Amino acid sequence: MNTTPLAIISIHLPGITDSPSILTYHHLAPYLHGNLVLINLMFNFNKPRKHFNSQLENMLQEWTQFLVVITTHSVPESGDLHTAPNNTSAAPVDQLWVVLFPEHFCNLLKREKSKNILNLVSFGALSSQPDSRDAVKGIAAQDLFDKILCFLQPNFQPSSTHKFVMDLALQNYVHDWIGLINVLREQQALGAHTHIVLFQPNTITTFRWNHPGACPMGNNTPAPICAQNAGASKLHLPSLRDSNQAF
Repeated sequence: MNTTPLAIISIHLPGITDSPSILTYHHLAPYLHGNLVLINLMFNFNKPRKHFNSQLENMLQEWTQFLVVITTHSVPESGDLHTAPNNTSAAPVDQLWVVLFPEHFCNLLKREKSKNILNLVSFGALSSQPDSRDAVKGIAAQDLFDKILCFLQPNFQPSSTHKFVMDLALQNYVHDWIGLINVLREQQALGAHTHIVLFQPNTITTFRWNHPGACPMGNNTPAPICAQNAGASKLHLPSLRDSNQAF
């Protein structure tokens, strides 16, 4: 069992609760004991950012591996992320990243980057709109994270990720099982809600939930057709398939 110190960094807008990070902290605490910390930070770029940066810098000095969860809304037409409450401002994810993690913070992430995970909890436009998708690629190309995860559901429900984030953290940080496939096989409820996009430095992998009636070959079926097939598909177990795209 690995007990390397882990920092879970939860960054979110005021008014948005990052439940996956909180639950993951309590899920890992029995294994990591004093080698685990949850850093909970709110950002609102309609206000001065100095306090945010000083908080983060002071808290990260002792830690070597990181699970970063950024929770905010996104603009459906562009994939830009909201940077203040009440839909008052938004920015591309790469611009938001530069503000949240300037160079000296990125240097901290390099300590054990092969274990770092970035979870971008937002609507599907973030990873489906071309410009926004390219911006996430750019963050992945910095090679600060082993995995950057996004979700494709346009009306994404963050609560659906609770079990997934907890299981992934346990396997990745405690049991040293780095792969994603075995974790996803136990996430059928999440798969029925959203496909998952994994960004890595040289590859994008899209994991599509596959069900013979509701989502054959990973492609969603129109509602009337799905209803006709529902009875015939009850005995079939859902599965996952993945597709890789190099960039």
